[in-house]
Amino acid sequence: MDPQRRAQLITAILKPLGFDVVVKKDFLKARIKDESRRQLSEKINVIGRMIGMTRQLDMSLENEEMVDEFVRNFYGAENKAADGDDVTHRV
Repeated sequence: MDPQRRAQLITAILKPLGFDVVVKKDFLKARIKDESRRQLSEKINVIGRMIGMTRQLDMSLENEEMVDEFVRNFYGAENKAADGDDVTHRV
């Protein structure tokens, strides 16, 4: 896998959450400001899920379309979790 592809995936997950993301090759720095304690708690939960998912993708992200598919799946699972479904096996 191209290490930049994982950075692309993480960027695509973090930007909709309001993070400012800077990527240089395979290095990624993300920041967020001015969030309430509740909002930060929710985002930390999402980041934890994201880390668990992306850690396992080193060999899986073969092309740009796969990055898009994983982002859609990630947010689809998150929406189901918000509805009360157990999605731990899907992420």
